[in-house]
Amino acid sequence: MRVLRAGTLDVIDYEEPPSQVASDYAILSHTWQDDEVLYEDVLSGRVATKQGYSKIYHACKQALADDLPYLWADTCCIDKRSSAELQETINSMYRWYSLAKVCYVYLADVAAGSGWEDQLASSRWFTRAWTLQELLAPRDVHFFDQNWILLGHLKDLVKQVSSITGIDVRLLTHKRGLHTYSIAQRMSWAAKRKATRIEDIAYSLLGIFDVNITMLYGEGPKAFRRLQEEIMRNSTDHSLFAWQPDDNQNGHPRGVLARSPAEYQHCGRLGPTNKPYYALELDHLPRLLKPRNYRIDPALFGSHARDVYLVRGLRALSLEEFKDLAPRLKTAKVALLSGDDFRTMDLLAPGQPWMTPAAKYTRG
Repeated sequence: MRVLRAGTLDVIDYEEPPSQVASDYAILSHTWQDDEVLYEDVLSGRVATKQGYSKIYHACKQALADDLPYLWADTCCIDKRSSAELQETINSMYRWYSLAKVCYVYLADVAAGSGWEDQLASSRWFTRAWTLQELLAPRDVHFFDQNWILLGHLKDLVKQVSSITGIDVRLLTHKRGLHTYSIAQRMSWAAKRKATRIEDIAYSLLGIFDVNITMLYGEGPKAFRRLQEEIMRNSTDHSLFAWQPDDNQNGHPRGVLARSPAEYQHCGRLGPTNKPYYALELDHLPRLLKPRNYRIDPALFGSHARDVYLVRGLRALSLEEFKDLAPRLKTAKVALLSGDDFRTMDLLAPGQPWMTPAAKYTRG
């Protein structure tokens, strides 16, 4: 990683510390504005000519006051011209935040004085995708107003911040670990947050779920689907499927994955659902589809097609619940899978063909 020398504002390579105790750098959390200081500006010596110079200068000044020689800022410590560096940084960012000695939150739209608490509640900082991990990862967070007047530490403002964000006070004070909250709960914290690029809605959540995916700017909403697929490969928490559609589907079928974190906004109190099995309700593909109505390979309707099915439903349940449910379902087959089976499956959306030999059956 790269950091700024707080005393000279030059960029240096910095070896990641083994723990927060050993770290000697602060991080700057802010919302991007016009004319920010970029990495190439630091190299060319044009830092002081940029509108974003003021917050870099004051953040470095605060770091020195806190006896910290280095500052990390996302605007000027990443060479965004390099896709490889950008990918490595995004996948490592949560860890860097967690290792920082302190995080300085600069609120450009809050002014200390009468009524600043109301301004805090409506601050743009709480609406941006990337600032979620900047709130959760660091052990110590200090909030500053637009003139770099200290508003307070997170530990002092925790009730207000919890009310604004919907995040549990125990997590904000690091009395509970991030992993103890369900996937749906963590998604709900991002439900109302926005990003300039739609892909960043997904990329900004990598550290929250402790997963890594390749950055593919230009893929649009597919990024969030890939994030969910990676979460499935690393977790058996079924609350991932607890989303509710945020628009009128007019009866059109949806897959089992959400379109955005906004569809989890009702899940703030939903705990983990770690039931050990999944039931897939399956029906014969030839029985459900008529060749004359669909552009389907006629071979699917041959004699060998008896082992090709459509997924009609997916639910999480215990073995006892499965034994009670299976006889009452009207689908042709019911597949029982464990969590490990589930993480290796690619096709789970209703209406997609799925080959039966991959599952174990108790009925059908």
